Amino acid sequence: MLILFGIVLIVFWLLNIPAHMENAVLLKAAAAITFFGLLIYMVSCKTSRLLLTQLVNKQAQLDKAEARFIAASESHHDAFFLLEAVRNNAGEIADFRCAFLNQRACKLVGREHDEFIGAELYRNFILLMNEQTFQRYCEVVEAGHPLAYEFHDDTFMLKPQWLECQLVKLGDGIALTARDITDKKRTERDLIQAERFQSAIIDSVSYSIIATDKEGNIIALNNAAQRMLWYEETDLVGKFTMDMLHDREEIKARAMELSAELGYKIEPGFEVFVAKARAGMHDEHEWTYIRKGGSRFPVRVSLTELRDSEFQVYGYLGVAYDITEQRRSEEHFRHVALHDALTGLPNRTLFNDRVKVAIETARRKKQTIAIALLDVDHFKHVNDSLGHHIGDQLLQEVGSRLVNSVRASDTIARMGGDEFAFLLPDINHSDGIEKVFKKVMTSLEPTVVAGDHSLHVTASIGVCVFPQDGEDLTVLMRKADTSMYQAKKHGRNNFQFFTSDMERQASNRLNLENEMRLAIEQERFELFYQPQIDLETNMIVGAEALIRWQRMPGVFASPMEFIPLAEESGLIVPIGEWVIRTASRQSAIFREKLGRTLRIAVNVSPRQFRQKNLVSVILSALQENAIEPHDFEVEITENALMADMENAVLVLGLLRGLGVHVALDDFGTGYSSLSYLSRFPVDRIKIDQSFMKSINISPENASLARVIVNMAKTLGIPVTAEGVENMEHLDFLRATGCDEVQGYFIGRPMPPAALLELCESNMASLVSEIN
Repeated sequence: MLILFGIVLIVFWLLNIPAHMENAVLLKAAAAITFFGLLIYMVSCKTSRLLLTQLVNKQAQLDKAEARFIAASESHHDAFFLLEAVRNNAGEIADFRCAFLNQRACKLVGREHDEFIGAELYRNFILLMNEQTFQRYCEVVEAGHPLAYEFHDDTFMLKPQWLECQLVKLGDGIALTARDITDKKRTERDLIQAERFQSAIIDSVSYSIIATDKEGNIIALNNAAQRMLWYEETDLVGKFTMDMLHDREEIKARAMELSAELGYKIEPGFEVFVAKARAGMHDEHEWTYIRKGGSRFPVRVSLTELRDSEFQVYGYLGVAYDITEQRRSEEHFRHVALHDALTGLPNRTLFNDRVKVAIETARRKKQTIAIALLDVDHFKHVNDSLGHHIGDQLLQEVGSRLVNSVRASDTIARMGGDEFAFLLPDINHSDGIEKVFKKVMTSLEPTVVAGDHSLHVTASIGVCVFPQDGEDLTVLMRKADTSMYQAKKHGRNNFQFFTSDMERQASNRLNLENEMRLAIEQERFELFYQPQIDLETNMIVGAEALIRWQRMPGVFASPMEFIPLAEESGLIVPIGEWVIRTASRQSAIFREKLGRTLRIAVNVSPRQFRQKNLVSVILSALQENAIEPHDFEVEITENALMADMENAVLVLGLLRGLGVHVALDDFGTGYSSLSYLSRFPVDRIKIDQSFMKSINISPENASLARVIVNMAKTLGIPVTAEGVENMEHLDFLRATGCDEVQGYFIGRPMPPAALLELCESNMASLVSEIN
């Protein structure tokens, strides 16, 4: 400016300079001004260049810093805003204007960069700047304090639903950083839901869960634990240790067990619960919990360690199951396993255990024990004829009476069926034992009412004594059984003490049974045949097959020696099947030799009659030998039929349906009820030989024989009389109208060859001689 001013002065002077240059002063001044102006210009030009250079450098630095700022903001994962306060005339903040935002921020708000720069948020973007947010921003600007908060978009206008915001004052505005924490919030929500779910599961389970710290202090428990223990959570947490819930004596006992198991001393206390877990072992044990109030109940506790992320133990978790019901169930099943379901008495297993314990005690204390077996007399008849429900009621009453007949320390057990057992520990005198069983017999005398039936009950009892009769369970039970068998042989309704003679008899009986088994295998039995004649034709029309056992060469055992034992032992079944097969084969031989058929009768025992395969055995034997069924006769005793009438009617019907004849044997010796004849489908009645022996001296028997014959004729049933031993018997039977006879007077039981010879002889002349 000075240079320009100097130049102007010079120009102005030149235009007005006089010729004589009187204005030299003005010229000098102008020159001086110009000089100094040039000087100043030169200096200012240099300074300007320096300033300009500095300005350019500064701008470059600013541009670089801005580029770095923008690059930094864009590379950051967070949204970034710079907001300037917009104030009204009163100086109050009315809005905030966006001065800067990064691309993350653009994506956050869903707007373009240029659309958002310079925009006033409160006026144009109410979603981002609602009243509450605006006030927060104003407080940061006015107070200068940073602010952090979380923002939830429940309108779903923003892409993230959750933001974590941080506000810092920057001049008259705010620097805002917003981070998307939606995934974090979802994770937190899922964790909370999972924790709530787990908590709900834990609280809904029926077993107790208790957490403790490393010292055993209770730090948490579920609802089931509170219900189980009757404590509130506040009663236990921080106040109780795990061992305070347990029985002290159990803890002491468990400490001793673990000390022996783990090989080092375990102190009674919390260590009892965690010792195995600390050793890396699974620990599950049954304990007794003590409730609030002192009541106790059994639990099964499983304890495990609680470990942190570094696998360090920070506590323990005890899971306890209330096993009260399990114990009851176990006790119930134990009772069921050891007691008879019908009578509630101990069963064979429990009885044997008690006997073994009693023997050890008696041996140690030098005491005497009595062991006895009782069989209800004729129980099978009650069961079969009146039904199992009546039999069951009878057994229940008998069991009750037996229990009431002995001491509380004694044991009455039901061994099965109608057999009961006695254990009388510490009873020192035989007369004392005798008094007990007299009392037992007396207790059975009153009539037993079962259903609509009044029953008279008797029993056979066998007694043996420890130590004189034996020193172990097996021996004593065998000898009690032997003596009971003797009681039955003595007519039942009595008790017998074991004697050495009984053992010899039992040994003989066992030997006989073993011999019979061997005889069955070796087929050492034989069939003899006793002829039966028709009184009208005087011809042999049939024969009864009678078994004989040749125990030694030429020595035959009487059927009375082995048949009862065979029936009792069950050997009668295979013996009876052998008889049926052998008689069928012999029948075929008789037919071939005689040229005519001969009716063969076989006896079927009560036990064999109950076998389900009886009919098929008979049918198979007949088919194998081509025997017509009507030429084969089965003899059944009256008692065998009456034992189970329903089954008897069924079996007899099947046999007669095949064509096999059925004879009612020993009629009149059993129930002697002629009315039953109409119920049983039989083809023949056989009058027992006992009637023949006494007809001369017993008018009653003679009359009864006549009644039987007359009744049978009325029913159209033929009659065969057994035991005909003389002419007087024969005359009596002819007079009564009997159809057939057999007996020693006609012919003794004989081998098949002898019967053939008899049949081939002149039977007519034989009969005429008899007459």
